[in-house]
Amino acid sequence: MKNSIIYVVISYVVLVLSGCQRKNEYVSIKLNEKKGDLLNHIAYKIPNSSDIDSVSISFYENGHIDKIQYFKKQSLNGASVSFYKNGQLFELTRYAKGKQNGRFYSFYKSGVKASELIYEEGINVGYGLEYFDSTAIQRVLALYNNKGEAYYVLINDSMGNVISEQGNRKWNTTLHTWNLNISNFAEVLGSS
Repeated sequence: MKNSIIYVVISYVVLVLSGCQRKNEYVSIKLNEKKGDLLNHIAYKIPNSSDIDSVSISFYENGHIDKIQYFKKQSLNGASVSFYKNGQLFELTRYAKGKQNGRFYSFYKSGVKASELIYEEGINVGYGLEYFDSTAIQRVLALYNNKGEAYYVLINDSMGNVISEQGNRKWNTTLHTWNLNISNFAEVLGSS
């Protein structure tokens, strides 16, 4: 398995390197300092792109991808994806001009969704959800105003029973959308 991952990564690097023919286009490859034969990081500069100008891919020592991040002028811009050491998805979000912008998802090592939030220019707005790992039952629902302040918090036990409720539950439909169970991550990876 490890050899096949390394083979795929090396094949990708060779393809990228062979395609570097435009001016100012380059690939930077960093090997692990402790074990010089292990790939640690790939950075690819993309000239003349309107949304991103580079992509960064970092790796764990076991060969699995740690993070994939896109940049514009050295600021995070676009999708950012993080993984656990075992290759399981950990976090998925988008950035615009260095600030989180759009939906954020995190996952437990089991693959169950751990949380879901909405960001606008780095501020948590709309709603925030947290889930129990073993049951995927909603643990916390928080509603946020446009300043990132929670105005309503609902906490459930592992069976889904309400154990605490604070604030005003009134949902401002002109500012927010009641779409709390999103399973399609395409909008996170799509353009902002």
